[in-house]
Amino acid sequence: MKPHANCILIGLCLAALSAPLSGRAATIWTGPTTTFTDVDGSDPTQAVNQDRLTPNVWITRGSSQGIYNAKTETGFTHTFSPADTEWADGTTATYSSLSYMDWNTWAQGHPGGPVATVGVSAVVHLISDDIYLNVQFTSWGQRTGGFSWQRSTPAPANVPPTVAITSPTNGASFTAPAIVPITATATDSDGSVTNVAFFDGATFLGATNNTPYSVTNTFAAGSHALTAVATDNGGLSTTSTVVNVTVSTPNVPPSVTITNPADNSVFGNTDRVTIGASVTNGTGTVTNVQLFNGAVLLRSFATAPYTFTATGIAGNLALGTNTLTAV
Repeated sequence: MKPHANCILIGLCLAALSAPLSGRAATIWTGPTTTFTDVDGSDPTQAVNQDRLTPNVWITRGSSQGIYNAKTETGFTHTFSPADTEWADGTTATYSSLSYMDWNTWAQGHPGGPVATVGVSAVVHLISDDIYLNVQFTSWGQRTGGFSWQRSTPAPANVPPTVAITSPTNGASFTAPAIVPITATATDSDGSVTNVAFFDGATFLGATNNTPYSVTNTFAAGSHALTAVATDNGGLSTTSTVVNVTVSTPNVPPSVTITNPADNSVFGNTDRVTIGASVTNGTGTVTNVQLFNGAVLLRSFATAPYTFTATGIAGNLALGTNTLTAV
């Protein structure tokens, strides 16, 4: 019974070798196609005659037989070479469902052997690197070695998006409470912008994935450093240049009231009349108070108390009705 059990275990191991690695994310080469040619009769030990896919896999061929991995092999070995690779018909679009095998078994599976693989779409799995790439042989030397193929390359590095706040402009000023729309432009040269978030310093103001990229916020008095952060479909993000805006407290005017004499007071033409005003500061400080009789300026004061005493005509108070105001 033990030999029978051993056969079962070996069968399971072989099945595992023909399946893609699991438990981690594989890398799929989706970059532009490149062409490599190993000239007939060339020296396979020279770098120019090796397609160095990764630091672990350098594909070449001698003057006969099959291809091998010059990084770890000195020649071709049946049902093994190229070391650290496995092969299947198909494309990387369905790489995870393909049945992989060594190159020799794969090539001999096509009537006519390696020469019959010319023009066949294949996927190569670089086992240690867990990389899958599309390969298609374009020539195969029957007698003096050499081959050529076209293969995919690594996907180009993701380029981060660009983003800029277009409104408000740097240095803009507002009066509190300031309701300010913030608008940004964002683009991604090799993908798409998936989100634009807005910040006041480290404070999150809101985000959107719809164009135009805009949020509206109410700002209190003070200085505000606005930025926009754009994120692309590859997960990279870019922060815009800071736009500084200032929100000032609204200028509330002072209030002023004539406290003396009382409204509709009556005096004799020689009576002494004290005229005074009371002032309440607004946003700033009072710099001047003027007392008028009609259009005639009676007194001007730079500081309190805002009061003086007038006597009849000498104090610019005429017989009859006098209308006093304070500014």
